[in-house]
Amino acid sequence: VLEAMGFAYTGADAWALGATTDKAITKQHLIKNNVPTPIARVFATADRDGWTRYPALVKPAAEHCSYGITPAAIVDTPEQLEERVQYVLDTWHQPALVEDFIDGPEFNVSLWGNGRLYPLPLAMLDFRAFSDYHDRIVSYDAKWDVNTDAFRLNPVICPAPIDDELKARIERVAKDAYKALRLRDYGRIDIRVRDGVPYVLDVNSNPDITLEGGFARSARTAGYDYSQTIARILHFASKRMAVN
Repeated sequence: VLEAMGFAYTGADAWALGATTDKAITKQHLIKNNVPTPIARVFATADRDGWTRYPALVKPAAEHCSYGITPAAIVDTPEQLEERVQYVLDTWHQPALVEDFIDGPEFNVSLWGNGRLYPLPLAMLDFRAFSDYHDRIVSYDAKWDVNTDAFRLNPVICPAPIDDELKARIERVAKDAYKALRLRDYGRIDIRVRDGVPYVLDVNSNPDITLEGGFARSARTAGYDYSQTIARILHFASKRMAVN
């Protein structure tokens, strides 16, 4: 609607928002553009045929904010896979996305810009408190429920304590994902690393940019206060489209 009326606005356009709402479509564009992402398959019925990689992560294909993600979402057997897919179908009324679970460090990569992209300091999720890999995920509780161990024992470290070589690899993959999904002005790419290889888990074309959110945290680490962060986003949008 805004585009049809000729209004300028910040962030992704309707195409990018639609493409990143559906995780299966996001995967298709990542693969098409040779961006590494965990092997995955969409299940519209609760069968187990054709999937042999365990552990696997099962999540609703069209949800964000960690809806439907709990430790039980990581499955280790075909029987657990079938049961969890059925749970997604019954509870979330949509297909399930099943993907290879990468038990490695997770990074939130906030970027801004158009054409030339500028990564902000990487944030790393600290799973060291959890010995069971089923708990080493950003579950719904870890993200939203302050009364749970998943929330309390899952701090975010920014800037991420990693070497420059790995940082460069992660940023390069994040930039490729940003471009593949045609993000604009700002965005966040979630990445896990296994054997030194960054894999894109999710592309957030409309990430939380509130004062308490992860994007603002990375911007603060880079030296931007909140008003400067918003002004910078407006700057990128205004350069992209002339404002009358």
